[in-house]
Amino acid sequence: MLLGLAAGCSAQPGGGPNFLTPGLDAPGGTACGTGEPGSATCPPGTVCEVSACGAAGACVQLPDDCGAPVLACPGGCFASACDAADAGVSIEHGAACTPSCAADDSTGAGYCGALLGYRFDGSVCMPLQGCECEGLDCDRMTPSLHACELAHDHCG
Repeated sequence: MLLGLAAGCSAQPGGGPNFLTPGLDAPGGTACGTGEPGSATCPPGTVCEVSACGAAGACVQLPDDCGAPVLACPGGCFASACDAADAGVSIEHGAACTPSCAADDSTGAGYCGALLGYRFDGSVCMPLQGCECEGLDCDRMTPSLHACELAHDHCG
């Protein structure tokens, strides 16, 4: 069974959930996230929250109800902070988003064959391979198939 994450979102600064206290302080001060896939490692029951995608952040407690959609780094819009934590991605502090089921505008360019990440084609999650990503939605690639499936569970 897939959970609810949704790529293809548009960020709405200041409109999303705020778990962190000013200055990105977290209980215990556990640092996390560098914007690289897999860098959002936090203890169970917490999620890595960053001030902006690509920045380091802090592990913060997940809310009891998991909250509203959150902008994930990388991967776009997740249905909740809990889904983002399950996918191992960071969330951007205070950024809201709206889930979408539209196909990602991203293709692999070049003949390297390197796995760049996963993209949603409007129906299923597909690996994106090449030397680099081209298209408007390269920032919506997820680092794993699991994260992509979480992002699009609501698309049916």
